[in-house]
Amino acid sequence: MAQSVERALIVMEIMDKYQRVGEPVSVSEVEDKVDFSEDTVRRRLDDLVKRGWAYKKGEFYFPMFQLGKSGFYKPDKADFS
Repeated sequence: MAQSVERALIVMEIMDKYQRVGEPVSVSEVEDKVDFSEDTVRRRLDDLVKRGWAYKKGEFYFPMFQLGKSGFYKPDKADFS
């Protein structure tokens, strides 16, 4: 089962996708439809890191907003040293 921060990050990203096409959804709607198995969560989070939504350190994923970043900020290695 995904950690709460990882789970919230996935839900936020999915909600953002729906919002961009003009079809807002609630957190509960997303959580009801998403598979939160360990493999799926890891795959989704790795994708979010590649797209700049998250930063991965070890096996813990940091949402970019917790680092004072927003949107699709692409981190530079120097930002996390």
